[in-house]
Amino acid sequence: DPVKLPFFLCAKEGCTTIATPLPSAMVEALKKGENASVRIAAPNKQVVALPLSLNGFTKAIASIKK
Repeated sequence: DPVKLPFFLCAKEGCTTIATPLPSAMVEALKKGENASVRIAAPNKQVVALPLSLNGFTKAIASIKK
């Protein structure tokens, strides 16, 4: 299921969001996956999908938990 993250601040360099913990089930699914997609809705309602490789995700999560 999609996770919605509200924008915290937008500037010419880009937008940031408030850090929101992902549900454990989603993290486990991401560890098993190969690809994901980040979808961004623009103010004009146009949705842009950005492909995301999950290569190295499990290793990255493990290093954060140390």
